[in-house]
Amino acid sequence: MPVAQALHDGKPLEAIADEVLHAALAVDHVDDVAALLVRRA
Repeated sequence: MPVAQALHDGKPLEAIADEVLHAALAVDHVDDVAALLVRRA
């Protein structure tokens, strides 16, 4: 689900962030995930 649609549907930001992180890990973008985790902390 695209982020804009998830926000429009009222999905919690925490759940959206988790989906983005899981998707990045699934396609082996570990460097990008590390940057996202640092920004999220």
